[in-house]
Amino acid sequence: MRMTTITLAGTPKPGEQLPRAFATLHQNYVGGTVYADVMLPSGARPASAVFQAGNTPGAETQRWDAAVRLAEYLDGKDGDPKACLQVVETLLAMGGPGPEPEPEPASDDGADLAEAITDSISPEAAAILATRLKTIIRTDDETINSQCQWFADKLAGLVGGWESATETAKQYGIE
Repeated sequence: MRMTTITLAGTPKPGEQLPRAFATLHQNYVGGTVYADVMLPSGARPASAVFQAGNTPGAETQRWDAAVRLAEYLDGKDGDPKACLQVVETLLAMGGPGPEPEPEPASDDGADLAEAITDSISPEAAAILATRLKTIIRTDDETINSQCQWFADKLAGLVGGWESATETAKQYGIE
């Protein structure tokens, strides 16, 4: 499901720099409905508003009423609901129900890591790092030790295994 999100900031109160509130508008393209979550600068969430999709008089009236409430939270009693409603109407016009995007192909994290390493460092550096990790990383935390060992094994595997990694490291004076 695709989502569109917009954050609106209200007008600051007199003498303050922070807006009265922020509103995050979300539209899920499956139903077309726009949801607004109001957040105060303190992090409190005092209100939510729902803007129905559709061109019926009932939906338009509902959106206007929700825009009035949203404007009051953002700007106080003198807030302009037209500005809020314009943002919502733009969101609704942008998409409405639409096709699902094509899913991204599954990623092989191990292959991605191997590619990043081989693109970034030489085989000699990988061999030296693998050898040093295997011999010097020892902590009181077994989880960290096993993760360092896993990474050292990955590096050694990229240069032909531990025998090859050790041989390369010896050529550079690393025992």
